[in-house]
Amino acid sequence: MNLQKEFDQCHTFGHAWYETEADVKPLFGYYMWFRCERCGTIRMDTVNNNGDLGSRSYRYPEGYKYAGNISRADFRVRVLSYRKPKRVRKSA
Repeated sequence: MNLQKEFDQCHTFGHAWYETEADVKPLFGYYMWFRCERCGTIRMDTVNNNGDLGSRSYRYPEGYKYAGNISRADFRVRVLSYRKPKRVRKSA
């Protein structure tokens, strides 16, 4: 698996979340945790009985965060670079 490719896709398109189990008990309310199926980032939400968001934090896998300012356009260019070039058919 090319993690760099997965990281770049998440920076470009956003994460692909699915619900996962929390590995700790909340101090208050309920945990709603999600894991990205592409890169493995975990989003940890704490909600109260009314469904209001109390807190949100993330656990990023090693290598996910980038130093410096990289624009979303820069990530799009990187994602495009992973694609195989299409063959152009010459007309007869």
